[in-house]
Amino acid sequence: MHSFCLRILALVSSFTGLAHCVTVTIPNPIINVTAGNSVTLSCAYTLATSNTHNLLIQWNFFEAHSQLLVPVYFYQNGQSYPTGRFKNRVTGYNSTGNASITISNMQPQDTGFYICEVSNLPDLLGTGHMQVIVQAPPSTPHCSIDGNMAVGHSVTLVCFSKLGMPQPVYTWNKVVNGVLMPVNAEQSAGVLVIGNMTKFEDGYYRCTSSNNLGNATCELDLHTGAKKKNVNKSPPNQLVKECKSKFNFP
Repeated sequence: MHSFCLRILALVSSFTGLAHCVTVTIPNPIINVTAGNSVTLSCAYTLATSNTHNLLIQWNFFEAHSQLLVPVYFYQNGQSYPTGRFKNRVTGYNSTGNASITISNMQPQDTGFYICEVSNLPDLLGTGHMQVIVQAPPSTPHCSIDGNMAVGHSVTLVCFSKLGMPQPVYTWNKVVNGVLMPVNAEQSAGVLVIGNMTKFEDGYYRCTSSNNLGNATCELDLHTGAKKKNVNKSPPNQLVKECKSKFNFP
């Protein structure tokens, strides 16, 4: 971006001799925040003049799934304008040299790249960007059974949480008299393969989806394929025997 600005600067200067680039500095290019908390996106700028009548500050969010730039906030003529889904969540600092903003109640869908743009005509636009990662405990996983639940056949149990950052780790256990027992079968990335069903494999199976912020579980009855329990959240390292949410965001 700096080299691009220099090329434009050279072109404009050849006509006017007056153009400069606004210098934008991002001190923290990668930021981690827990879902529900606020985050400050720091952006500093340096102008070539003390005249700020044409100062314009704008923030955009690059939305990964749509590949679109979503407006977040802009500042012009002494007025702040939070926009879109961020409208009631953004506060700007707007002091000299400071284009930082704070966004409240961050959610997993707010993960992505945020772009700070500052211009002050005739000075040319300066930009900087940062990556924001919103961390959250796993959502209640979805459990399913694939295969013929009959003796001698292969059965696959699948477990997946739609939400969770860092990426959840999945563990399958068999529930025997309320106690979690290890499973002597191949499992990877939430998939448990029972290659040769016998009556000893009958029973309830629990999948635990976990990361450093919490865990959630679901259970399957291998007798019938029906779901038994699928809501169960807790802080890490705590075995829960009731099916209810026990996680609170810090």
